[in-house]
Amino acid sequence: MQIIVKIAVAVIFPISLFGQINFLRHYSDSGSDFGHGVVQLEDSSYIICGASSSFKNGPSQGFLMKVDSLGNYIWSHNYGGFESESLKRVMYVPNSGFYAAGFSNSTGVGAYDLYLVKTDVNGVLEWERTYGSPGWDRINDAVLARDTGVVMVGETNSNLTTGQDIYIVRTNKMGDTLWTKTIGGAGPDVATSIVPFQDSLFLVAGDSYFLDSLSSKPMYVLLHEDGTVIDQRFLTSLNGTWKINDITIINNQVQGIGSFQDTVGSSWEIAHFSLSLSSSSIQSPAQYHGSNDGDLYGRHMTVYRDTTRRYLTYEHHNHPNAYEFGVDLMISRYSWYLSFELQVASIATYYNDLSGQVIPTSDGGALVVGSREGIGIGGGSVFLNKIGPGEVYPTVEGVTSYSQLVKINELSSLIDARIYPNPASKSFIVDIEDNGNYDIQLLNSIGQIVSSASVTGTQAIDISRLSAGIYTVLILRDSVGAGVYRLVIQQ
Repeated sequence: MQIIVKIAVAVIFPISLFGQINFLRHYSDSGSDFGHGVVQLEDSSYIICGASSSFKNGPSQGFLMKVDSLGNYIWSHNYGGFESESLKRVMYVPNSGFYAAGFSNSTGVGAYDLYLVKTDVNGVLEWERTYGSPGWDRINDAVLARDTGVVMVGETNSNLTTGQDIYIVRTNKMGDTLWTKTIGGAGPDVATSIVPFQDSLFLVAGDSYFLDSLSSKPMYVLLHEDGTVIDQRFLTSLNGTWKINDITIINNQVQGIGSFQDTVGSSWEIAHFSLSLSSSSIQSPAQYHGSNDGDLYGRHMTVYRDTTRRYLTYEHHNHPNAYEFGVDLMISRYSWYLSFELQVASIATYYNDLSGQVIPTSDGGALVVGSREGIGIGGGSVFLNKIGPGEVYPTVEGVTSYSQLVKINELSSLIDARIYPNPASKSFIVDIEDNGNYDIQLLNSIGQIVSSASVTGTQAIDISRLSAGIYTVLILRDSVGAGVYRLVIQQ
C-alpha cells in the first residue's frame, strides 16, 4: 500500500514581545472557510467554531477546531449532513465537552433550522439536534444556562402574518427542548445577542421593526431561564434606524455596539448602547452614535484586563481608503465609557474581511476570530488575532501563510501503531505492535523530511532540535507506506 500525503500548510509563529503572546494566524484549506465563534479552555488553548466547504461532505459543514495558546493547530472535526451547516457559537463544560450552536438545512422541519451539537472534550460527536418550524430559522448567539443546557437566540419567518420574528429556544443538557418563544410584530424582528445575568436570568438584545416609523428600533428582553419575560423594552421614540449586534454586562451595567442610520439612503454610523439592569427591570436605556465617512457597522465588543477598557470590531464599507468592493475590518480600543482611544488593527483586502466574535483571554488580553474571503488556499480563511495583555498588537500587514483547517487523517490499516505523547516536546515514542523493522520520516509543514530513523517495536525519537509546529510522521516498511500520523511539537 502506497500512501501519498498532500500538504498545503505554512505556519506563522507567534510574536512574543516581553513574554506577551500576540499573533495573527490564518487557517485554510481547499474550500471556503469561515470563523464565527471561539472559547478559551483552562490550559489557554482555544476552540473555534465556524463553517467550511473544505471537508467535502456538503456545500458547507459546521466545524470545531482546537489550537494551542500560540495558535498551533491541534485537531478539527466537522459536523452535518449533505446540505449546509454553520456553527455560530461554541460553549465549554469542563470534563464534559462542547456545545456548538448554529443552523442546518440538511435535516429538520424547514429550510433552515437551529442546530445544536454536543461533543466530548476531543470534539468527537455525541449527539446533534435540530429545532425549528416549517419556515426559515436562524441563530445569531447562544449561551449556557446554569444546568449546562443551552439558550439560543435568532430569528424565524414561520409566521406568515407578522413576518420575521425573534426566536428563542431553551434546551436541557441532553438537547431536549424545554421551551421556545417568539417575539415580534409586523416587519422583521431579530435577536442578535444574549448574555447571562445573575444565576437564572438572561438579557436578550436585538431590534424590532415598527410600521409607524418604517424603521427598526432597539429591543431588550430580560428573561428567566424558565421562559418567563421579566421585563421588555422597545425604544420606539428614537429617530432613525437602530440595530444592536452585541452586548456585554459588567456588574449591573450593560453596554452594546451596533449601527445607526438617520434616514434611508444616508450613511450607516457606529452606534453604542448602555443601560442599567436589576433582577426585576431594565433601567435607563440610552444610545448614541458617531459620524464617519462611508458606512460603518459595529459588530462585536469585549471587556479585557481590569474591565476598564474595551475592544470593539466594526466593518467599514465604502470608505475613501477602503479596498474596492471589499469590507474592511477594524479593531479598536475604547475607554470604559465607550470613547474611542486607538485603532488597533485594520484587516483589509480586496474582498470581505469579517468579524465573528471577540473574547477576553485569561492573560488579560483579547482574541478576535473572523473570516477573510478570497484569502487562503481555497476561497477564504479563518483568522485569529491575539492581542497581548499589555496592549501588544500583532502585525497584520503582509501575512500570507496558513495553517491547516482539515485534519490529516491517521491511516494505520497495515499496522497497529501509536504515536505519543502528542503534543510532544523533546521526544516522542513510536509503538508498533508487531515488532517489525520500520523506517520513520518526519515531514515539516512544506513537505520536507527533517528527521528520519529506523525503529523496531517501541522506540523514542529525538525531536529536541526541531522547532515548534505541526509535523507529519510517515511509517514505512520496505519503502512502502504503512501509516501516516500528525504530530504537534511544542518547545
